[in-house]
Amino acid sequence: MFIESNPPTVIEPTIEDPVLDLLEFALERVRNGWCQGTMVSDDGEFCTVGAVLCDSTFLFAPDEHDPWANATDDELKALHLVADAAGIATDDLMEWNDAPHREQYQVVRVFERAAEDRRPKGGGE
Repeated sequence: MFIESNPPTVIEPTIEDPVLDLLEFALERVRNGWCQGTMVSDDGEFCTVGAVLCDSTFLFAPDEHDPWANATDDELKALHLVADAAGIATDDLMEWNDAPHREQYQVVRVFERAAEDRRPKGGGE
């Protein structure tokens, strides 16, 4: 018996800013599961950096020693915005994520702040 399957669902970006898209998707990832000590856990949870890099850079060329090595310009811009929202240098994001006192809600807030800072501000329409 042949069972017809539907193609996988693809989430299409809804805005014209790929950096904001990255931040929004990463925000959803850390809301749904966050981890420390690894970019992506066996349970599908993401660290701060892994949530941004998982779509292209990390999954296709994993290098936990230098996760920035294959990052796109948009991914780097998104990571810089996340670091700015956390009040740290971009190079310190992994250490910030893995701090023993760090909690998921703090990571979520930083992504929310970074996305909010990237969104266009309403103007005199």
